[in-house]
Amino acid sequence: MTKDNTPTSYGGSNHFLSGGAAYAASRPTYPAALADALADRCASREQALDVGCRSGQLSVLLANRFDHVTATDPSDTQLGNVAEHKHATYRAEPAERISLPDRSIDLVTAAQAAHWFDLEVFYEEVRRVVRTDAVLALIYYGVPKMEGDIGERLLRFYWQDIHRHWPEGRRHVEEGYQSLAVPFAEEPFPKLSITLDLSRFDAAPLIAFTATKEMNYGTETDRRISTRCGAHRINQWADA
Repeated sequence: MTKDNTPTSYGGSNHFLSGGAAYAASRPTYPAALADALADRCASREQALDVGCRSGQLSVLLANRFDHVTATDPSDTQLGNVAEHKHATYRAEPAERISLPDRSIDLVTAAQAAHWFDLEVFYEEVRRVVRTDAVLALIYYGVPKMEGDIGERLLRFYWQDIHRHWPEGRRHVEEGYQSLAVPFAEEPFPKLSITLDLSRFDAAPLIAFTATKEMNYGTETDRRISTRCGAHRINQWADA
């Protein structure tokens, strides 16, 4: 793993610069179908770039489908908990400063991360590093939905108790990235879902920035959490 000396930032925020172990233990992974669909859109599967990779949940899926994946994140503690893969290289650097050569990348992804970037600067870096017919995928998942009464309580807790404490960038996720400006041509992309059985978590920890809240759901195995996962903005261009 290499490190850039650039000051770490998430578009000026520091929400994920600590708590890497808790994040890695709690954050759901992405469906394999997402990585398959992204790889299928690419003219070449040689080089992928996963920006704001955190602990590498999407990076390792892409590494199974591309010759090489460069995964970047500004947080040392996040990268200290990555899932290693022989086809993945992790670098500590911000999305706004990508240490890769011009026209070297076939796919750029940002999973549940783009809403924290300085997007204008990030897009300029994307234009620089992508090859002809490259793909940019900005991926998000929204507010989780849970089965049963606990799902209703979770939604009340989210919207009535903690919603006002979220930073401004969070609204882009809640709006399905519809309000996120993207200066490239958009292609339709199927929405996918993540379904988790919470019994696999010791205490089903829910991560809210650097604070970790633990909620015990007992020993029941039928409580499941489902959330939408979509590369809502997927952009392909003939000449970047």
